[in-house]
Amino acid sequence: MQVAARSRRTDILAAARREFATAGYAGARIERIAAAAAVNKQLLFHYFESKEGLFTAALSAILEHADTATPVGDSPVAQLRQLLGALVVTVRSVPGVVGILADARSNPGFPPGARQLVTAWRKRLLGRLAAAVREGQKRGYFRDDADPEGVAAIALAAAVGVVAVDGDQAAAPPFEEFLPRLLVDHCAWR
Repeated sequence: MQVAARSRRTDILAAARREFATAGYAGARIERIAAAAAVNKQLLFHYFESKEGLFTAALSAILEHADTATPVGDSPVAQLRQLLGALVVTVRSVPGVVGILADARSNPGFPPGARQLVTAWRKRLLGRLAAAVREGQKRGYFRDDADPEGVAAIALAAAVGVVAVDGDQAAAPPFEEFLPRLLVDHCAWR
């Protein structure tokens, strides 16, 4: 019985991720989510209580997938390249994440719990990027005048921006290679 309940909850979350990625919070419909998960609305509300609760749970799963781990590399340059490349690949591979990130920043009707998740994810990611730059400065790989927080903000904006503009189209050279090279070159001693 517990396996079936866990499976239904998982099915609901998968359907919700697809619906919210496609339609956003405001455009998503509980009826479509229930139909896609092959459950009734009452069961959906049993697990998640509200559309906001379902959205927050689905967003948590989306951001967990989009949460790039801090890479382990021989040098801060390798770490920064890995982290930036993984960021671009991740943002490209998670349907709807760009729209959700934009919505969280600009839509006053965005659910507060979901906004907190986005803010925490963004803060973690910016912290990892800035830490890689600071480590590179400390170890002599990067210039002391490179602004770690500025580099982190540009990296996140560029990764999200290229997906917003180009979708999943591959740039030439691939953006997941170009962005790390660009930012590492910016930070490097000349």
